Amino acid sequence: MSQAGLEALLKPTSIAVIGASQKVGRAGHLMMKNLLAGGFSGAILPVNPRYSAVCGVMAYANIDTLPLIPDLAILCTHARRLAQIIDELGKKGCRSCIILSASKEHFTALLTQASRWNMRLLGPNSLGLIAPYQGLNASFSPVPVARGNVAFIAQSTAVANTILDWAQQRNVGFSWFIALGEGVDIDSDDLLDFLARDTKTHAILIALEHLHDARRFVSASRSASRNKPIVMFKSGRSRAARRLVGNEETFDGTWDAAIQRAGMLRVYDSHELFSAVESLSHMRHFNGESLFIVSNGVAPAALALDVLEERQGKLLTLSAETLQRLQACLPENIPITNPLDLKDDATTQLYLDVIAILLDSAETEAIMVIHAPSAVSSATDCAEKLSALYNQHPRAKYKTLLTNWCGEFSSQGARTIFSQAKIPTWRTPEGTVTAFMHRVAYYRNQKQLRETPARLAIQPLGRMEVRKYLQQQLNGNKTLLQGNELISLLHDYGFPHADNSRKDRFEPNSQRVRIVVQHDPLFGPIILLGEQGEMWHEDRQAVTALFPLNMALANHLVTQGILQNKIFRRWEVRPEHLYQLCQTLVQLSDLIIDCPEINHCQIELYVDKQHPLSLIDAQLTLKSFEGDSEDRLAIRPYPQKFEQWVELNDGRRALFRPILPEDEPQLLAFIGKVTKEDLYYRYFSEINEFTHDDLATMTQIDYDREMAFVAVIQEKGIDTIIGVTRAISDSDNIDAEFSILVRSDLKRLGLGKKLLEKMITYTRDHGLQQLNGITMPNNTGMIALAKKLGFSCKNNVEDGIVSLRLPLDPHRNSHC
Repeated sequence: MSQAGLEALLKPTSIAVIGASQKVGRAGHLMMKNLLAGGFSGAILPVNPRYSAVCGVMAYANIDTLPLIPDLAILCTHARRLAQIIDELGKKGCRSCIILSASKEHFTALLTQASRWNMRLLGPNSLGLIAPYQGLNASFSPVPVARGNVAFIAQSTAVANTILDWAQQRNVGFSWFIALGEGVDIDSDDLLDFLARDTKTHAILIALEHLHDARRFVSASRSASRNKPIVMFKSGRSRAARRLVGNEETFDGTWDAAIQRAGMLRVYDSHELFSAVESLSHMRHFNGESLFIVSNGVAPAALALDVLEERQGKLLTLSAETLQRLQACLPENIPITNPLDLKDDATTQLYLDVIAILLDSAETEAIMVIHAPSAVSSATDCAEKLSALYNQHPRAKYKTLLTNWCGEFSSQGARTIFSQAKIPTWRTPEGTVTAFMHRVAYYRNQKQLRETPARLAIQPLGRMEVRKYLQQQLNGNKTLLQGNELISLLHDYGFPHADNSRKDRFEPNSQRVRIVVQHDPLFGPIILLGEQGEMWHEDRQAVTALFPLNMALANHLVTQGILQNKIFRRWEVRPEHLYQLCQTLVQLSDLIIDCPEINHCQIELYVDKQHPLSLIDAQLTLKSFEGDSEDRLAIRPYPQKFEQWVELNDGRRALFRPILPEDEPQLLAFIGKVTKEDLYYRYFSEINEFTHDDLATMTQIDYDREMAFVAVIQEKGIDTIIGVTRAISDSDNIDAEFSILVRSDLKRLGLGKKLLEKMITYTRDHGLQQLNGITMPNNTGMIALAKKLGFSCKNNVEDGIVSLRLPLDPHRNSHC
């Protein structure tokens, strides 16, 4: 996540090529040629004692003789000299390096030397990087790369070269093209944080085989995907393929779970990868999930419809007004259906008339146009006129247009026209629908990511007592818990009522559900949900999720299980059974988070049409655990340790705790009791309404990157938020920007001071060095409070703000 040194790597003003060569075929020669051909405007400094010049550029005998400090050094020398060269570059002041080639035995030494000088490394075994907007080709690839709005990150050199070759043929451009190689230092999470802020990048595509740090990757992905679409290509779906890429123990369903949880979209094969690049490169506004298909033949439309149904897509239903307009322009022999078959004698004008009506209609969200080779309608002429119609239409920015010009030779010109017009196009109906459903899946993932969970109806009793009991069992060398003893313990924790009488009964109108928790070496504890059976194959019989779970995430997991025929296959399940199952999954999530000693867990539930969900069997395997229990999770759970009861000036007690996704309704009610003046002081603008997305952003936070504390009191028996303080740290965990808001009718209770003291303590203990904030000059209450707590206040007259700054001394006593 650290961004230190990334500017030097990705936006260098000077580059040293260590091992630059005049010999054709050498890495140092190819790198110099690519740098010069790319049009890089900064200084290029070849270093090699054998030459006075390389490729016409004056060379230097060694690093010490360089006339300036290079931002970036590209190492094209033998692996045994790399550590020494990094040391010399560090002494010179260089801040980043690209290592083209090195073997594993050198990795530790390279990273040690780079860390010593706070230098960032890309690679080893990296193809390099290409930044078209800077004219920078610091890579082995001689393929010219056009400017575009998609950033591509890859580990595999083979995948990177393949995409570059494909993109050149399709005239597809990139904002960045970065090959990670082994990623011993700079990894995908660092780049995601950088690209999330990059104005030239509208979407990000990642091709990975392995991860070094799942927690950092998921955190960075969750943050970036809220701002930009991220598509991930992950090879190694089968066990044999996983063994080949070195990820045999992490089965593919876990990757799916992590990608969905981060709000990204996954593509599964090379064809989908190319399709994703095409779609992302020409992505416009995406509005809704319904598709209308127009074709000049039944067969290609049927192929499109098959894929749409397989991927659970939806066809658009037209309004009466649009149907009437279509009926007026279509020949009598063409029935108005979706897909709409214009017949094989459809003219270009008929295409244009129909598409114009669909673009005019308010209900149309996405239009797919299929054009099979035709003697009546020229492929090139139709593409040219359709592109002009779409790009000139006033509603175009609200509509998604996807084109499928079938064939090869006759459609080449048409596809070029679409590419130049920034309209996505594909060769097959199946590929077009697949690309559309990629965007639908991304939209659904984002929607699910921001769904507000319901509060859990049953809260576990004696959570800490349960952990103490498990530790006592371990102290007595007991590592396996099962039977009535365990079922009783789980029932106390909130699990369903036990019914051992159903354990060995096999009734025709009943089903059994199995929930398994096991440890994944990369992502930590994972939860698997499927039906009980004699054989249990996690790859085929279960759906998977990462911890922690809430009711919304549990409901999504159960829904996936039903849609994929992993659970409840024989009859439609009742809503109360679904709720009970979701509740059980959340209770299990809480148990696993509370008790890191649980190494493996298996629970079997019984359900029929007449009775509630019941627990019939359970088994826990225990293992000693030391350290921070949260560190083993890929996503940081709710940090309960920061909960604190605080007495206010009027004698009432308030619970100061981290914010929860479930707090959205309470937060909205809180904002409703804050005056417009106080909201203006907080947000520096008049805000008439907070949308669900606004509130989801405020409540569904990543506790690794952000913290928000709410003050909660009881009013009329209801938990009520009366104050919020928030701090968002930078990627290097050095500075944090804070804010604070107190209910307008409760300003004289010392609430603001106590909340801000708690945030100061948290950020100091979290390792941050400085807390910053801004307010308005006439917000005298905030300025007085800041000064009282040690902030310096600087009035910036030109900007009309007051800057607040507090150095965080780690040795200073905490405020609370």
